[in-house]
Amino acid sequence: MVSVLHAYLNYSLNNECPQSGKINLLKQHYRNVLPRSIDYYLLIDSLNLLFGVIYEFFSKDSIAHGIYLQSLEPYILTNRFDTILPTVLKDFINYCIDNNNLNQLEQCLDRLNVSCLDLDQIIEITRKYEVYMTLLHIYSKGFKDFTTILKEIIEKLEDIFIGNNGT
Repeated sequence: MVSVLHAYLNYSLNNECPQSGKINLLKQHYRNVLPRSIDYYLLIDSLNLLFGVIYEFFSKDSIAHGIYLQSLEPYILTNRFDTILPTVLKDFINYCIDNNNLNQLEQCLDRLNVSCLDLDQIIEITRKYEVYMTLLHIYSKGFKDFTTILKEIIEKLEDIFIGNNGT
């Protein structure tokens, strides 16, 4: 089955891929091929290939790489998978930040298994961008600590309140 999927990808990306023309045609082609590919790899329960060989394959082209990362979001949000390899997750996070998709990033991070997250990176990013629901998720699931982050949020709220002259 895996060889059939690889053949499909090779054919789709080498024979059916627009060779010239507008970038929009290429993006649309990737948007058609990628979700099908992800569906098939999930169907055969092959996350290691999806986040390994397939990820590397699509990472060679910046447009394909962006579409690949963009395509992961609906699968995360519908709980089709809850773990991602650290390298893919790092690129996904950077993609969301670069495209100002912090809302989507927060929703996705809240659905991922804490064990697959680089907690230092996630904590740094969530503090920087004030994504407090994800911080709550990390502290409660990853550290079993509810008080540290609540204190931090309360201090932040107090600072905002004082900054507004108590009004």
